[in-house]
Amino acid sequence: MFVPRATRFVAGPILTTALPTALASALALATVLAGCSRSKLGKPARSKAKPAAVLAPEEGSSAETRASSAATKLPLSSVEQHLPRVPSDLRWLLVGGGSDPLSNQISLAQDLQLASSLLPGRGLTLFASGPGAQVSVSLDDAPDGHTHEPDLPALERVAARFDTRGKRAAQSLASRAASELAALLGPPGALQVRYQPTTLTIDAPATRDHVLEALRGALEAGHADGPPLLVMVASHGERGNAPRESALSLWGGWSIDVQDVAAVLDGFADARPTRWVITSCFGGGFAELAFVGATAQQGTRSPQHCGLFAAPADDESSGCDPNPDRQQQESFTIHFLAALRGRDKSGAARTSELDLDRDGRISLREAHAWARIQGRSFDVPTTTSDRYLREVTRPFEVAHEDTDVVSEDHAVAAALARELELEDERAARAKLQELDRILADARSVLDEAQQTADDSYYALRVALLERWPLLEHSWDPRATQLLQQEAANILELLTDSELARGNLLAARELEEAADQHDAVRVARARVLRLVRAFETLRLASALKRRGGPRYAHYEQLLQCERYVPSP
Repeated sequence: MFVPRATRFVAGPILTTALPTALASALALATVLAGCSRSKLGKPARSKAKPAAVLAPEEGSSAETRASSAATKLPLSSVEQHLPRVPSDLRWLLVGGGSDPLSNQISLAQDLQLASSLLPGRGLTLFASGPGAQVSVSLDDAPDGHTHEPDLPALERVAARFDTRGKRAAQSLASRAASELAALLGPPGALQVRYQPTTLTIDAPATRDHVLEALRGALEAGHADGPPLLVMVASHGERGNAPRESALSLWGGWSIDVQDVAAVLDGFADARPTRWVITSCFGGGFAELAFVGATAQQGTRSPQHCGLFAAPADDESSGCDPNPDRQQQESFTIHFLAALRGRDKSGAARTSELDLDRDGRISLREAHAWARIQGRSFDVPTTTSDRYLREVTRPFEVAHEDTDVVSEDHAVAAALARELELEDERAARAKLQELDRILADARSVLDEAQQTADDSYYALRVALLERWPLLEHSWDPRATQLLQQEAANILELLTDSELARGNLLAARELEEAADQHDAVRVARARVLRLVRAFETLRLASALKRRGGPRYAHYEQLLQCERYVPSP
């Protein structure tokens, strides 16, 4: 998904409504925390620390402060909320949301809402900031470009309080300048969204402590011979230096990586079986849970723990859409969840095509195969069995294809080979190499466009702050006064100057380059899915021919992934 000015990070306070004027609210958009994806490389050390706000009253606040908070009856923040008791008969755990308001897109809540309607028995849902969490939703009337003024009606209501026409005109001018400042200094996309409470039923916030506590509680309540726990995660992800360091971004900026989950599972000698569905970027890193300590050298974990993932450990997944129209969204998740209902994305019944083993039910693995066939995104889904298979075989082992081993991959290979007109693995690999070259060229164009856009953006920003340094301090009342006094001059610099025109042109060229790059990524992803399916069929057939405990373990992993989450 294209994000303008992807290399720019803006620090500042999270936007609240506690401002003296609507003008200050608009200007404060310039300092909302950026909602861009984060890498684990160089991530802040606070990612695993308990937030400073989680203090006992006597440690973190005075009696006067506590009395004041009680009097105002402020709702509890996410770090003050407790996790409900984990039911002894918990069947599923849903985790999701963004790490901050802007990245908490409505599609993440919609995904978990659909999942909760499909799953049987008792469950627990941890999402974003907890009950009543706000999700970001695209504005219906938001135009292309960066000049949308979402706060203009509120600003005009403030302006209407002024007695003279001149003051009203100045207020309107100031509101336009505030919107341009928010577009320049604020996080990408902030002016194109609004916020609304989600309709998802939420049990608690999706904080690091809550997620790990819920997982431990669910494992403690079960046993090795009992029903499995299904864990589905719909969040953003972080790439690590190694797959076992891949992480899930959780509310407030904290995260949980593969090693954290492995440590929980390793703590139970006879752990309750688990099934994982992770739709986050780099989620395939959690396939390392196939091994004790998330490390192949420590040996394999019980094959009663397995996962299905929207993306490999080294690539992003699609989705995370503020557009509430499900038919306009495109991701692995939307196809996967629709398939579990026996339907396609449009809602049409597809049970006969989805039910590959003809048992009258749709398994996780069958839904995963459907998403690989139907998805028109850059997702390249993978599984725990894929990871294990490539650990115990050599890359180019050859064997006569046995379609009975992995019927789902056979279905994927047949469908994509027919659609792409690539009849075998050799032809698919040749096409993949061709697309790799095209993608490399598109990437070069994108990198150049990004550098030009960054240079033009910083040139305009420097020119602005050289003249009006206070504009970088939006919470300062003097900045509001300055904005009212200098609105015309600020607007001239941000809209009519050579620097402004250069910045706008560079942003447009960057968006065009990103669109071209993403189009190649989508085409390449479909071919790569085909290559992976052919390869899996070949390697699985070779492993079956050898037989032994490794093949038996592989078969058990496949059965684990064929879990049917229906009543």
